[in-house]
Amino acid sequence: MTRKLAKAGGAYLAGMMAASFLALILSLALGAGIAMAGFCLLVFFRPEAYSRKYCAGVCALCFGLGILSYAGYDLFAVRPLERLDGTDFSGSGTICLAEHYDSASLYAAEFTFPGGQKGKAAFYLYNEERLVRGDEVTVSGTVCIPESSGFFDSKAWFSSRGIFITLQDVTLSEQKINDDNIFRIADNFRLKTAAHFRFVMGERSSGELLIGMLFGRSFCSLDEKSTDMLSRAGISHIAAVSGLHMSIAAGIAAAVAGAFKFPKWARFAAVAAAAVAFALCADLTMSVLRSLIMILLVHSAGLVRRRNDPLTSLTAAFLIITGGCPYVIRNTSLMLSGAGVLGTAVAAPLLKCHIEDFVNARTKRVESYRTGEVLSALITCVCAYCAVFPVSCLTFDEVSVAAPLVNVLLSPFFAAAASMAVVGAVLGMVPFLVPLGNIAVYTGSFMCRIILKIAEIAGSSRVAVIPAGLEIMPLLVMITLLAGFAGLVFTSRKSYGILALSASVFISSAAIAAVRAIPAGVTEIAVITEGKGCAVVVYDDKATHVMDYSGSSSCAGAVKKFIAKRGLISPSEIITYSEKSAEVYREKFYDTLIISPYSGEENGDITENEYIPDKQIIKCGNAEVIPKEKCALINIGDISVAVINGKDGFIQGDYDLIVINSTAETEYKNNACYAITRRKFSGSLPAKNDAAFCECAYYRVTKGGIERKQEINWLR
Repeated sequence: MTRKLAKAGGAYLAGMMAASFLALILSLALGAGIAMAGFCLLVFFRPEAYSRKYCAGVCALCFGLGILSYAGYDLFAVRPLERLDGTDFSGSGTICLAEHYDSASLYAAEFTFPGGQKGKAAFYLYNEERLVRGDEVTVSGTVCIPESSGFFDSKAWFSSRGIFITLQDVTLSEQKINDDNIFRIADNFRLKTAAHFRFVMGERSSGELLIGMLFGRSFCSLDEKSTDMLSRAGISHIAAVSGLHMSIAAGIAAAVAGAFKFPKWARFAAVAAAAVAFALCADLTMSVLRSLIMILLVHSAGLVRRRNDPLTSLTAAFLIITGGCPYVIRNTSLMLSGAGVLGTAVAAPLLKCHIEDFVNARTKRVESYRTGEVLSALITCVCAYCAVFPVSCLTFDEVSVAAPLVNVLLSPFFAAAASMAVVGAVLGMVPFLVPLGNIAVYTGSFMCRIILKIAEIAGSSRVAVIPAGLEIMPLLVMITLLAGFAGLVFTSRKSYGILALSASVFISSAAIAAVRAIPAGVTEIAVITEGKGCAVVVYDDKATHVMDYSGSSSCAGAVKKFIAKRGLISPSEIITYSEKSAEVYREKFYDTLIISPYSGEENGDITENEYIPDKQIIKCGNAEVIPKEKCALINIGDISVAVINGKDGFIQGDYDLIVINSTAETEYKNNACYAITRRKFSGSLPAKNDAAFCECAYYRVTKGGIERKQEINWLR
C-alpha cells in the first residue's frame, strides 16, 4: 500500500470532521470554495505529479469534497427525516441496533416512512422478548427528533450512529425472530459464556471486567466505583472490545496457523475467521468494525503483494465506515479508536525511529542502537495519550493524565487477561475441556483483579485527572491541534511534528492543572435540573455540598457529571429529601456520606446520616441547611437561598436566590433573582425580574449578593 490513499482520504475525512462543527450554510460555502481552489490549482497551474503543489491541490479538493458530502447528507437525507417530527407512524422494519439494559432495550430499525423516505428510527421496548440485529418488527408510534439535555447530548449520540429520529409511545404489534440468524447465534453464545464466567467467578468485579474484555461494556456489570477508577486511570478502553482485543484474537489465530505450517492464504483465512467471529461476539460496534477492517487489510497485504501500511489501512477503514453516513465520523468510540491507532501504529514508530537515528548519529557504536522494550512501550503509550488527548477533551468530563504510566505498567496484564478470556470462552464450548477453560478464566480474573487494584490506586488521586469542562479547555485543544499540524507541515521530518504535538499536549495539561491550583476564593451555586429532577450544588475551593430535591436517577447522574467536568472536590456529604433519592446517590457516590430523612417514628432513634424534616438544621461546612418538606432554606454566610419544593411551600422572607422546583406552584413577591426549572411555572412574576427558565444555572456569591455567572462556549 502507498500513502496516496492516506493523504487524499485523510483530507476528505478531515473535511467531514470540520463540517460537523459548522452550520449548514457555512459548510456549503466553505466546502465549495476550498474544492474549487484545489481544482483550479490542479487544472490551471498543472503542477508536476506528486510534487508538493500537486499534493496540496489534491488534498484541498478532497477536503472541500469532504465538507460538501457532510453538508449534502445533512441537506438531502437528515432534514427530510426531521420534518416528520410529530407525525404518527406505523410500519415494519429490520433491527439494525440492539442494546439491552436492566429495565428496557434500545433498538433501531430500518423503516420506510411516508413519502418514500428511508432511514433508521430508534425506540425503546419494555418487558419484551430479547431481539437482535436481523429480527423484523412491526411497530407504531410518534416520530420525534431526539432532544438533548444540558448534560447528555442524546441527539449527537444518535446522529453519530446514523439515527436522526426516534419513536415515542411505541407499540409492538408483531415480531419475526429467526433462530438461524447469525447475530442471534452470537447473542446466545455471549449470554451462555457470560453466565458460565459468572458461575465460575461469582459476581466479582474482576469477573465482570473479563466479560467486558470479551463482549464489550454492555455485557458486563461493573460497579460504579470500578468504572470510575478505570476511567480516571485512563484504561477504561480495556472494559470494552477494542483494537487491542481484536489484535489478540487475530494474533492467537495467526500463531496457531503458523504452528501448523499453513500457507499464506490459509493463515489469512484463519485470521479472518477469528476476527469476524470476535467482531460478531462484540456486536460489531464502530471501534470493533474499524479494527476488523484494518486487520483484514493488514493481513491481506502480503497476499496481494502490497506494503502493509497502518495509516493507509486506518484511512481505508474510516472511508468504508463513513461511506454510508458521514455523521458517523463523530462517533466517540470510532474517534478514540482511530486516534489511538494514529498514536500507537503511526506516530510511535516514527518517533522511535527518530530517537534511534539521533543516538546512532551522535555516538560511536559497534552495533546500531535499538530502543528497548520498556522504552518502546513508554513511547507508544505517550504517543497514544497525545493522539487521544484532544478527542478525550471534547467527549469526556475528565481526562486522565496518569494514562501513559498506567498503560505501560499494565499492558502485560491486559494482554494476558484478554488471552485467558478468549481461551476460557473457546475451551468452555468443549465439554471435556471445560476444567482447563475454568483454569484460564480463574487466571484471567486474577489478572483483572491486579488491574482493578492498580487502577484504584492511580485513580483515587485528585491529580490523576484534569477536568474537561474548564472554559479554557476548548481553546487549549485548538492550540494543541494547530501546534501539531504546524509541526507536521512546516518541519523537515514528521517526527518533529509528533514532538510538537506531544509538547503541546503536556503544556496544555500543565496549564489546566495550574488553573485548577489557583484558588478562586469565592463560593458558587449551581442549580441543576435534569428530567424531573432538581438539585443544588454549593462549592468553593475547600468543599462541595449537594442538596437533592427529587430523587431522579438522571439528575444524580447530572450532578456527578457536573462535579467531574468542573474538577470540584468530591462532596463529603449529600443531603437528599427521600429514601429513594438516597438509594440513587449511594450508587453514584459510593464514598460519600448520604444524609436522608428519617422515615420511622419521631420518638425513635435516628442515626448520624438521618434527619427529621422541619426539626433539624444540617451544617455543611460554611453552609447551613434547614430541610423543610416544601421550602428548604440554605444560608451561606449572609446569603440566603430558598428552594420551593411543593405547592404553597413559599415562606415569606428576603432571599438572594429562589429556586422553584418543577412540582411547586406558588405565588411569591421578592426583588431577588430566580432560577426556574424547565417546566413552565404557573405563578405570577414581578414585572421587573431576573427570572430564567433554564435547564441549569450557575451563580457566584459576592459581597453584594448573588450574580448570574456567564458561560463561555468556544465550540458548538
